Amino acid sequence: MKLPSLLLLVLISGYACVTNAQTANLRARVDSFYSSGEFDSALVYARRLAELEADNPSGWYRMAYLFSLNGQVDSSLAWLDNSITHGFLDYLHFELDSDLNAVRSDPRYRTIIERARKEALRAADQKALLILEGEWTPLVLESDNALPKVEAELSFDQSALLIRATVHDAHFKDGDRSWRYGDGFTVNFALPGDDSSGYTNRFDAFGFSRELGRPVSVLVNRDGTYFLRRLDDMPPRIEIDTISMTARYYIRIPWARLFPFHPLLNPRAGVNIRYTSQADDGDRIRLTYLDNVYFDSERTPLRRFAPVSFVYREASPLTFAGRLGSRLTTEDAGQVSFSVWSPVQKKLSIQLSVRDQTGKQVWTGTAGGMIPAGRTMISSSFQLPPDPGSYRVRAAIPDSLVWEESLYRYEARNLGGIRTLVDRPSADGESLEHASSAEALRYRTDALNERIRIFTDRSDLEALRRDIEDVSSLARMFESGGTIYGRRGYLLSAFHSSLDSSLQPFSIVFPEGYDRSKRYRLYVGLHGSGVDEVSFALATAQNVRDPNAIILAPRGRDLSGWWRGKDELDVAQLVENIKAMLPIEKTLCLGFSMGGYGTWRMSMLHPELFDAAAIISGTPVPPGRLEQGDDLRTHIGGGRELSYIVFHGTEDRSLPIDDTDRFVEMLKDAAYDVRYIRIQGAGHGNMDVGRQFGQWMEEKFLKRAD
Repeated sequence: MKLPSLLLLVLISGYACVTNAQTANLRARVDSFYSSGEFDSALVYARRLAELEADNPSGWYRMAYLFSLNGQVDSSLAWLDNSITHGFLDYLHFELDSDLNAVRSDPRYRTIIERARKEALRAADQKALLILEGEWTPLVLESDNALPKVEAELSFDQSALLIRATVHDAHFKDGDRSWRYGDGFTVNFALPGDDSSGYTNRFDAFGFSRELGRPVSVLVNRDGTYFLRRLDDMPPRIEIDTISMTARYYIRIPWARLFPFHPLLNPRAGVNIRYTSQADDGDRIRLTYLDNVYFDSERTPLRRFAPVSFVYREASPLTFAGRLGSRLTTEDAGQVSFSVWSPVQKKLSIQLSVRDQTGKQVWTGTAGGMIPAGRTMISSSFQLPPDPGSYRVRAAIPDSLVWEESLYRYEARNLGGIRTLVDRPSADGESLEHASSAEALRYRTDALNERIRIFTDRSDLEALRRDIEDVSSLARMFESGGTIYGRRGYLLSAFHSSLDSSLQPFSIVFPEGYDRSKRYRLYVGLHGSGVDEVSFALATAQNVRDPNAIILAPRGRDLSGWWRGKDELDVAQLVENIKAMLPIEKTLCLGFSMGGYGTWRMSMLHPELFDAAAIISGTPVPPGRLEQGDDLRTHIGGGRELSYIVFHGTEDRSLPIDDTDRFVEMLKDAAYDVRYIRIQGAGHGNMDVGRQFGQWMEEKFLKRAD
């Protein structure tokens, strides 16, 4: 999905805060004309805004892309070049922003990009940090605003990266995912990539905030894959003084959470930190150490970082860290390397062993020798038995330290055999279920081979092991029975899209005691922005208390596509396929946030597929520039025969409740069967809807069809 450039610019810095009524009015006018495609008018107000905020680099860039949209190439390039002079150095945004398409073929554009790259590298180097073990290094989050003010410091010890910060503000909000929406910190920890670009695709993103009064930490993103998973083992300490309006954060990120990074093995890394503050009216101020439009965005897996060097104290006690040459192998031997820190010269013996998945020891050896004071690298090899499976390599310094790491040995020919199985010519009269099962296995084996090809020391070995073994199990089921559908529990599958013959993944969850002779209710779950469907499918299966429920969750081609275009048509085809394959008696569509919009859309544009719909924290109007038909208020009439339930929090700052209020009134006037539950004080999803949803389900959906 193309996000409007104006919305992307909000991510840059404290300039996104509306500072007074005049600039707020100008911004609103620019946004309105931009959204409607009236670029001449947008330029008039954007120029006035740029004059008022002459030191704001985003204002210069705004003029550049508006001139580009208006076809004025010379002016666009001049303003783009000046935006660099004024500090807009996140040149990746130039390359990704389609609003600049009109200028990219001009040779001057490449010259500007090269200048921006050099300036961006220089700016990052100027913010490089040297962190001494046990000492605190200041990290300044600059702002032109009176509030918030943030004073941060970094340190490290042998077990963790340490961050402490003091925030002065006019308020401290609690809210769901408040690290993104305010108030809270997001930390991007990066392993440097190509040093000539200033970006890396190897990073861990963590969120730290309070939610409903409790400190929480969240794994937001890893190498471009969103997790949004609570980390209960590393909550921050947050102390708030409401008299002085000061918040103090104490954050500890264990090196184990940054695997395979360790400062002994990688003395150099990268970091970027953002604090987000949200006002009562929903406006957000973001203070970021190094400006990065895509700091928390799924549009690219690349992130900017400031270089960080870790320095151990000379008197630091003996410690070591290890790393396997490969954690995924088809071979019967492996390599391991260690980085050892010793305060003095000494003779060191490292005891090595390998154990299989039952805990049985299958190999032993030693490494080491006389080592000098300071940091020393030691390498060794080990042997594996011929059997595939999981193994654990262990290293120990007697009476001192232990290091362990897992590896997985697999048989490459097994995956080749599965692909041969599903590529056999189809028999005449082959069922839709058989064809769908073959498509799913084809997708799964292709995906596995690609994951193996790109496997790195940062990849999730355990998840890959589970997938290899799961696909092998499904292949045996398919070979014996001609289908992979019917097994209880979770299944990752795929279907052949009629739009372009691509294989599109989806998740499906079968209930305990699934029996093909019985009839079931289908719950089609549409996930929110930036995350895939897997966790949404599992959560829906857990929360829907219906023993006859089959949960179906499409992934979508764009995780933030708002279920439009090809995503919408794919969902319609998938639901049709599943209803034709499985014994379904009724179908409910439900979704959260972006998925709430998708539920409105699917139920109104494809009502023949559903019997009811549930929308949680959704909206009838997606954010950004609208295409024809995106505003669902123009589709009233479709889906009138369905039953609806709608939940929305009155304090939702992500998708405010106002549009939902007006839309529901329009639906009621049009005689829709809609139950609307406004939840006072609730934000974007932090609400308990179980009881009311259950009552509505009993009345409207759970009764068997006649």
